[in-house]
Amino acid sequence: GEGGGGGGEALPYLVVSVLFSLSDAEPSPPLLSSLAAAIPHVREVGRTHVPSLTLETVTATVEGPLQSYFRYQGSLTTPPCTEGVLWFVGAKGLPISREDLEVILALQGDNRRPVQPLNGRVIRYVL
Repeated sequence: GEGGGGGGEALPYLVVSVLFSLSDAEPSPPLLSSLAAAIPHVREVGRTHVPSLTLETVTATVEGPLQSYFRYQGSLTTPPCTEGVLWFVGAKGLPISREDLEVILALQGDNRRPVQPLNGRVIRYVL
């Protein structure tokens, strides 16, 4: 099939993404607050159970922002920035509280990749 990238090739990775905007007026969604609350208790990567992290709670949190989305072929945003990724990015973002953002940044750091040029890629908007 098309693979979603427009070039006819199948892509080995798929990322579904929802963007967050810092908000002092709105709280983070409960799922994100639960994850932020669990971070200080992480002892080993991949070994911390977060009871509120279920497929149902993730789906309920992201279904609104993903009703319309952007789709494009790109790469991962953290090293090693692997190519061949089909991205689905929700058109509507969610709020994140300053406290939750600080907890996540303390664990993860600011490892964002700078915005990359399109280099001929096509970004599709799907309603």
